[in-house]
Amino acid sequence: MATTGLASSTASEFDAVTPPRPSSLPREILEKLLVNLDDEIKDLQSNSGKENGIDLEGLQFFQRTADYIAAAMISLRSNSLLTRILKKDDIKRRLLGHWPGHGAPALLATLYMEGAITRFSPQYSLNKSGLESFIRAFSIPGGFPSHVNAETPGAIHEGGELGYCLAVASGSIMDKPDLIAVAVIGNGESETGPTATAWHAHKFIDPAESGAVLPILHVNGYKIGERTIPGTMDNMELGALYTDYGYQVRIVEYGKDESDPESDVRINYDMAASMEWAWREIRKIQSAARSHKPIVKPRWPLIILRSPKGWGGAKHMDGKPIEGSWRSHQEELFNAEVDSDRREAHHQGRMADGIISEKALRIIPKNQKHRMGMAEASGRLLIAPEWKDFGRQKDEVISNMKAVGDYVKRIIELNPNSFRVFSPDELSSKQA
Repeated sequence: MATTGLASSTASEFDAVTPPRPSSLPREILEKLLVNLDDEIKDLQSNSGKENGIDLEGLQFFQRTADYIAAAMISLRSNSLLTRILKKDDIKRRLLGHWPGHGAPALLATLYMEGAITRFSPQYSLNKSGLESFIRAFSIPGGFPSHVNAETPGAIHEGGELGYCLAVASGSIMDKPDLIAVAVIGNGESETGPTATAWHAHKFIDPAESGAVLPILHVNGYKIGERTIPGTMDNMELGALYTDYGYQVRIVEYGKDESDPESDVRINYDMAASMEWAWREIRKIQSAARSHKPIVKPRWPLIILRSPKGWGGAKHMDGKPIEGSWRSHQEELFNAEVDSDRREAHHQGRMADGIISEKALRIIPKNQKHRMGMAEASGRLLIAPEWKDFGRQKDEVISNMKAVGDYVKRIIELNPNSFRVFSPDELSSKQA
C-alpha cells in the first residue's frame, strides 16, 4: 500500500511547527525572482504616525477587535462580551465556522465594524446590545450562515466552496477599466483545480479596456489536518513557480525577532508598502496599454503573504502548538465547553467593557463608498429580448443548441459591450 511522506512522519514531526525544508535551487536565484521593497518599508516606518504615514496603532486595534469578534461568533452563545467569567453554558453546543478557513466570521466582523451590517440589518446596531445580538446571530436559524452568502453586504456569489475566488475576481473586472479586485486565496484553496487554471486568467485580460486583479496568496502552511502544498515550499520555490506563471512576486512574511521590538508589526509596514507597489505596477501596465504602447506579456503583481495559521489566537494548549499549526483551522479552543482552562483563554482577547475602541474605527474610510460592504454594485442588467418570441413549433425539427443560440445571439446584439461568452474549445463543433 502506498503512503505519503506525511502519513509516515513521526508524531513529533507532525505536531511540530516548522518552516518548509529549503529547496535545492541556488540561493542567488532568490534576489532575481522576488521584488525587494526594503527602502519603501523603512520609509513607511520613519513616517509612522504622520499625516501620510500608516496608522499602525489604529490598524492593530482593528485587527485585535476583528479577531475577538470572529472567535466569539464561532464559540459563544451567551456572555459574548465576557462581562463575567465564562461558564460552560455560555459555549455553543456545536462549533461551526472556521477560524482562518472559509473566513465568514472574519469578514462579518469587519463588515460590522465598518457599519455595513448595521446599514442593511439595523437590528445589529453599533453599540453594546447590537454587538451582542450580532455575535449570537452567527450560524443560527434566521441569522448568518457559517459561510459568506449572497445576502452578505458586498458579496456577489455564494461562498462555502473552495476554488472560485480568482476566477470570479477575474470576471468581475472585465470591461470595468477603473476596477481593481483583490483576491485573497488561502493556500488550501490554491490546491484546487479551478484555482490552478485561474492563475492564468491574467493572460486573457486586456489592460486597455478592463480592470485588474491583485491576487494575494495566503500561505499559513496548513489546512484541516496537514500541511498545504504551498506550505511545503520555501520562498524560492514559490517565487519560481509564480514567476513562471507570469507574475511579479512579492513575499510579505511574518517573523518574530526578539532583538527587534518592532518585528511583530513589521509585517503591517511590509503589507502597506507591497499594496502600494502593486497599485503602481497595475497602473503602469494599464497606462501603457491605454496610451497605445502596450507592454508585451505584462507581468502583473502578486503578493504572497506568509503568516502563522491561527495568528492572534491561542499559542499552546495541553502542551501542543495551536497558533502556527493545523489545530487552529477550526475553533482552536474546541473543548471549551468542558475545559475551564480553555474557557479562560477566551478572556485574553476581550474588549474593555465590551465596547469597540474608537482607535479601531478610525482606520475605516470616511467615504462610505470605499468600504468593503458599501461599494456600489458594478454589475449592469442585460437588455434581454422576450424569450417567447424565440419559441418553435412542436413538430419543427431543430437542434436545441440552435434554438437557444438564436436567443443568445440577440442578447449579444443588444449588449455588445457588456455580454461575454466563455466556452470550451469545442464551441464550433456544438453548433449543429
